[in-house]
Amino acid sequence: MRLNLKFTYLMFTILLSLVSNLSLLQQQSFTIGVKKNEEFVWNCNVCNSIEMEEIFGSSWDNLGFFENLSLNRKMKWKINLIESNTTSLIINVNSWVWKESDNWGIEDKNLTIFHYAVPSDYGNNLNYTSSLPFIPIWFPVPVGDYMGELSFSDIYDIDNRVLATININMAKSKISFNYPSKSISIIAIYNSKGILSSYKLYIEENIVIMDIALVDLPFYTIPSTIGLISAFLISIGIYIYFKRKNRAKE
Repeated sequence: MRLNLKFTYLMFTILLSLVSNLSLLQQQSFTIGVKKNEEFVWNCNVCNSIEMEEIFGSSWDNLGFFENLSLNRKMKWKINLIESNTTSLIINVNSWVWKESDNWGIEDKNLTIFHYAVPSDYGNNLNYTSSLPFIPIWFPVPVGDYMGELSFSDIYDIDNRVLATININMAKSKISFNYPSKSISIIAIYNSKGILSSYKLYIEENIVIMDIALVDLPFYTIPSTIGLISAFLISIGIYIYFKRKNRAKE
């Protein structure tokens, strides 16, 4: 009888330890997808400043990611530092704020950006509506899994089936009286490193008034590019083959 009790107690202790370790592993499963000294550049493809001012007020481009933003300008980040522990995931970046050319010069700002290592630590009804663009520019990875575990407020809809995407549908005066002054929609897509790769802000009738994109070769164009290169090389090979064959006949 004592032997059975000891065995039962031992098995219970082992099981409890395994459950605790599994829980700890799950909490530590999210990491930072960017690397030190890595650089990211965004381009503004569409910027209807008249509509933006009408909807968000004259100070819409004074702060945050939209500071100094206008059509065809570029923003750059350079990762200075990455830091992670059981509670926090942190990156520090140098930021060049929406320049007209690629002559970046000295950075404009230094930013430290924080995420909880455990998404549930944010609690319920998470939102980023205190300032434009109403979304984070960076998430931990796997980004789709991290976003999927966040409990957003009702204006946010997460689609992490293929591309990690945040959809926002915001009614007029949702945040405060007459702010925004029109109903808007936002589609924000993130790459595998957790970095914002596409941001589009729409008004009624799907009119785009803001379009920002990460300057990079989209992954879906890579296979077609490889295909074109392969076809080109095969064509050269065939040309050389028949050229040599004709010379041999001569």
